[in-house]
Amino acid sequence: MVTTRIAPSPTGLFHIGTARTALINYIFAKQNNGEFLLRMEDTDVARNKSEFEDDIKSGLEWLGLTWDGDIVYQKNRTKRYLDVVDALVKKEKAYTKDGAIWFKIPEGTIIFHDLIRGEVVFDGADLKDFVIMRSDGSPIFYLSGVVDDHDSDITHVIRGEEHLSNTPKQIVLLQALEWELPTYAHVPLILNADRSKMSKRKDPVSITHDFKNKGYLPEALINYLALLGWHESETQKHVPSNAEGSKLKTKKSETEIYNLNTLIKIYDVSRMQHGGAIFDREKLENMNHHYIQKMGDDELREKLNAYKGDIKNDVYNRYVSITKPRLNKFSDIANDTSWLNNPVDHDPELLVFKKSTKDTTLKALNAILTNLPKIVTYEVTKIVDMLQEVVEGNNLQNGDVFWSARVALSGLEKSPPPAELMWVLGREETIMRIERAISFLNP
Repeated sequence: MVTTRIAPSPTGLFHIGTARTALINYIFAKQNNGEFLLRMEDTDVARNKSEFEDDIKSGLEWLGLTWDGDIVYQKNRTKRYLDVVDALVKKEKAYTKDGAIWFKIPEGTIIFHDLIRGEVVFDGADLKDFVIMRSDGSPIFYLSGVVDDHDSDITHVIRGEEHLSNTPKQIVLLQALEWELPTYAHVPLILNADRSKMSKRKDPVSITHDFKNKGYLPEALINYLALLGWHESETQKHVPSNAEGSKLKTKKSETEIYNLNTLIKIYDVSRMQHGGAIFDREKLENMNHHYIQKMGDDELREKLNAYKGDIKNDVYNRYVSITKPRLNKFSDIANDTSWLNNPVDHDPELLVFKKSTKDTTLKALNAILTNLPKIVTYEVTKIVDMLQEVVEGNNLQNGDVFWSARVALSGLEKSPPPAELMWVLGREETIMRIERAISFLNP
């Protein structure tokens, strides 16, 4: 049975690189009716934190990448590692030096087939003996990873390109132990726009903080990460534009929209590029926008309520409906939407458009008050017509009317158009807020 794994260290937050590697492992296992396992490489006692482990697990669950079986913890397997080291020493494949255990590099060439890179060759002469167990009895990654993969029956080790140089050391360990070699695949790095490697310490790469909490959808992130550095075959390009796959046209390119089930059917890890893949946040936002627009209004409101807190009233629901077409991610809806249900304490200076005056602003707001009750059918298009009539009928500029109305209703410099705000708030609330704004301008 095909078995893959993801083996993060709980020394930091679950980040975009680990998520992408987990996704590829998950897809590969499921398309082969296999299992996807989770292992915590938690031997670094000083840096391990339970909150990091929780973040890894919750991040995988949020993405829908559910692991099979129990989590393997390396900290519980010290005796097993000691037994393997003792066996290597007895075989004279390893030796003691300065209190640590070193593995003896054999002569010869190390060759293996990588699912992405093809045949990879290392000259044993370029490798040096290496430590497999520290003087304090703790195992080094090379050893513990090999032992855990063997004991978990891992058939395919799919991991980041940064581990490519570790592979020959692990292969010679496997050969010394007379264990079967897994199949390897080394996924290209994720790069910033300047082609520097994305850093979990410097760049916004946390799945929880920089994606989930910013209002990206897990299905959009899954879709984007699967296609990052991967290209479809000519056959896959002709998948019908339905539930199985559709085209998303952006300014820069044409991207495939695939859900996780479809990716399991069509994904071929061998079609990943060898070089690093540039992370394009604009493209991710376009994809996230696509998934948001596919939602029905009820589903969108439900997800937004879960994201922002339980807000259920007609005003908020109308606000969501007018915001949806412009929504790239949930955080695009202002974090502070208290103005929807509470009158605004206005800054008189902000109410006045930069090219207008206080008197002109008062004229505009009073004209709106006069014309609002005349609207028979209270809908956005009719409100737009009314505002335009206020501009033209009173020798005003657009900024005099539209700016002052926006600020009077929301207290914000940036918001949806004022006609939409008037519809969201309703006629009576709109009149009350404009009267309130006038009182701030003319106390």
